[in-house]
Amino acid sequence: MKDDARFQGENGIDVDSEGSMGPFVDDKTRTDFNAPDRSVAFLNYVNELATISREKHVLIPMGNSYAFQNAGQIFKNMERMVKYIEENYKEVNVDLVFSTPSEYIKAIRADKASYPVFYGDLLPYIEANRDEVWSGYFSSRPQIKKNIKDTSALIHAQNKIFAQQVLRSDI
Repeated sequence: MKDDARFQGENGIDVDSEGSMGPFVDDKTRTDFNAPDRSVAFLNYVNELATISREKHVLIPMGNSYAFQNAGQIFKNMERMVKYIEENYKEVNVDLVFSTPSEYIKAIRADKASYPVFYGDLLPYIEANRDEVWSGYFSSRPQIKKNIKDTSALIHAQNKIFAQQVLRSDI
């Protein structure tokens, strides 16, 4: 799966008529009829996400910052794709539903899936064995960044004082 987990051009499928793949075409009389290939690619993507999901519901955000140049057309393309899949792939055990984030969370809660608890530190995120630090995502949360920097400074000062005490004593 690509780093950008949205269903759009980077995953080989783009429902934007202005996108790299053009619109979803379900009219068999047209020379650019692409519904079977695009449907199978979408179902493969859904299955890929389902294999890493803990629950039976899979959220598939559509688009990204540079998508949706024509929202009305894109929604029509998505509707056509969902309808085509429902009519032509009945043997596939998938229910496609247009939803909202709150409806998705409500469905997840109803399933009562359990999740592991992570007790480690997530901010800032540093990948193991790499010299890279993810810090750009703080731009929308400057107060969190300030709190982390202030707390990190306190911890660093505390560690210095502790180290000095250890060096002065016979521990």
